[in-house]
Amino acid sequence: MNVLMMVTWYTPQDAEKLEAGVFHNEQAIALLPYCNTAIYYPMDTTMHGKFSKKEEWGVVTYRSKYRQPSQEDNFLVKIAAKIQNYTSCYRYLKKIKKEFKPDVIHAHVGMGIGISAILLGKILRIPVIISEHVPVELCDFSSKINKRVGEFVYKNSRYNSCCSIDLKNKLQDTFPKCKFEVVYNGINPPKVDKDHMYYRKEDYINIGIVAVMYDKEIKGLQFLLPAIQKVVKSGKKVILHHIGGGEYLEYYIQLSKKLGIEANYIPYGQCDKDTVNQIVSEMDFIVSASLMEASGVSVMEAMMLGKPILGTNSGGVDSLVPAFAGKIVEKGSADALADGIVYMLEHFSMFDNKRIETYANENYDKDIISRKYVEIYKNICRKRK
Repeated sequence: MNVLMMVTWYTPQDAEKLEAGVFHNEQAIALLPYCNTAIYYPMDTTMHGKFSKKEEWGVVTYRSKYRQPSQEDNFLVKIAAKIQNYTSCYRYLKKIKKEFKPDVIHAHVGMGIGISAILLGKILRIPVIISEHVPVELCDFSSKINKRVGEFVYKNSRYNSCCSIDLKNKLQDTFPKCKFEVVYNGINPPKVDKDHMYYRKEDYINIGIVAVMYDKEIKGLQFLLPAIQKVVKSGKKVILHHIGGGEYLEYYIQLSKKLGIEANYIPYGQCDKDTVNQIVSEMDFIVSASLMEASGVSVMEAMMLGKPILGTNSGGVDSLVPAFAGKIVEKGSADALADGIVYMLEHFSMFDNKRIETYANENYDKDIISRKYVEIYKNICRKRK
């Protein structure tokens, strides 16, 4: 069985390491013991040629050039670019079909590449499933056009998987005539050095957050840092370890200085996966302060390491963390986060790290999720015959 993953975002071809779309890559690799997989990224604005096929980071990867019109372009130029992109995607997907012979297209994000996948899948007679992991709030389904496009995509997909219960419920409410199921984002069990401590600060409560700052506000640092300030002023010895880079990281480094907590805030910037896992493994607990999340991969990874979670009611995170694994507080509130941190400090002995780790491995392990998808693919293929 051949499965072609079409992705809405991915790392540039000439990048030294995998950054964007790590989950797509890991999922494709995890499926390899069960079926042939390849990735197609038809929205590449950075590649030099028009089309390429190479093995990238362990997976056969197809790319085609995407023309991104500028904000200053007029309506006709934008329409011309859209037509050109659809035509290009069709031409190269037809080529991939002839060479790779996909039995199923697995498209990531309905309102992204899912639109092209559904349209072209119909033309080329390839069944399509959609994995949704973008918050509903970012899709603007209040727009009649977006609502109709979304209904077309989800109605014509053979299977719509959502990465959290919260996302499933929101999409089901928005599109009652479509069917949605929950299939969590699979996580590779993290490997860490348990015999040494490289990042933990002695005599402090070590709190971690994994947040790449591509957006200034969504990850909630504008509330978390003042919360840390409040806890520090109350006499608690805490340090926040911030893992993740992004263009707005410097803004929060400066904010920590303005708040007078630069000694209690360690920004690591962009880290490789092994470093991320090692830092998380050395923390007392992990925070997710997001204003909106469809899922929360970093939270799931932390739970696989047995770490309790302080999260906000941002959607995905609060539906991933059971009561025995952490505390959920109101999003968008420094006071709520500060109270949550104090709660975690005072109730830390209540959390059973082994129980958290076992729960996460039983529910989020990538091999378990891969086998679920293989069954979905097989059912779709059987119905075609």
